[in-house]
Amino acid sequence: MSRKKKIWIAAGGVVVLGLIVFFSIKATRKDEVSVQTAKVQRKDVLKAKVSASGEIRAKEFVDLQSEIAGIITELPVREGDKVEKNQVLLRIDPIQTEAEASSSRAQYEASMADARAQEFLILNAEAGLARDEAALRSARAELDQAESNLNRAQNSYRRKQQLHEDGLLSREEYELAQTEAKVASSQHESAKARVSQMEVQIQVAKNNIQQMKTSQAAALNRAKSQAAMLTRASDQLKKTTLYSPLNGVITQLLVEKGERAVPGILSNPQATLMTIADLSVIQAELKVDETDVVSLKLGDQSSVKVDALPDTVFEGEVTEIGNSPIRTAASSAQQEAKDFKVIVTLKSPSAKLRPGMSCTGDITTDTKQNVLVIPIQALTIREV
Repeated sequence: MSRKKKIWIAAGGVVVLGLIVFFSIKATRKDEVSVQTAKVQRKDVLKAKVSASGEIRAKEFVDLQSEIAGIITELPVREGDKVEKNQVLLRIDPIQTEAEASSSRAQYEASMADARAQEFLILNAEAGLARDEAALRSARAELDQAESNLNRAQNSYRRKQQLHEDGLLSREEYELAQTEAKVASSQHESAKARVSQMEVQIQVAKNNIQQMKTSQAAALNRAKSQAAMLTRASDQLKKTTLYSPLNGVITQLLVEKGERAVPGILSNPQATLMTIADLSVIQAELKVDETDVVSLKLGDQSSVKVDALPDTVFEGEVTEIGNSPIRTAASSAQQEAKDFKVIVTLKSPSAKLRPGMSCTGDITTDTKQNVLVIPIQALTIREV
């Protein structure tokens, strides 16, 4: 074997041996953890923060909806306009509601007229009853007088009858006494019949009055029902004109003049006509993970960045922390991570902010003074 061939064989063996050693070292180091090292330093202030994303919103806003259906006949405002409380925003065609209100008013007035007529009938019947009661008292007085006259005539007749039988009284005087007794008896029976008649008449009048009062009560109840219908119709008529419930800005206008407004119900997203927001107080509505929300508390300071204004940082504080997770269509699964609503109120909001803008917030949960710090990448756990 030549010398040159031996040299090539030796070189090849060295290369193979080097490769074996290299792969052996690499295999022994594959389970090692790579760590980042840094110099331990002392920092004056160390802050723990929770980061979350969300959107800008106004603290007070209203989604305006109509309670009646109809064609929009007036729409004097546009999106972006500033409005004041009780300012007219929209009018709906009032023809049908005016007709219903007029019909209800006419029915109510007819019911009240019926009730007043029943009241007059009761007053007249009561006056007639008082008259009959006075006549009854007079008839009873006459009955007492007739009874007294009957007793006197009967006593006189019996005395004269005895005298006539004894022959001490003429027959003419005896017959006169007999006639007077019969007349007194007839007058007594007539007075007694008149008293009975008046008593029956008074009882009938009382029954009639009671019936009239029942009819009047029914008429008043009908009037109350018509009054309620009139109140409802008048309320519906008032609702053909929509007024601003607060001072603010129209941030969203979803209808145009000539379109049809539909009553506001939860299952109908087209019911919302416009959104009015008071932009004097601006908030950031953040979605914070369930693992981080437990470390938050009211009053925590926060810094908010808006995607549309990347060079501006808005300071604020936590003013509301949700107690229940935000419900979404994807949160029905038990394994789905839960987010909680956290409201941060901005201290000095910009006039450029608009509800619905995307933002991110850093909430300071704890602060330490004069502490030793290292990068978290340089921290590892090692068993000793």
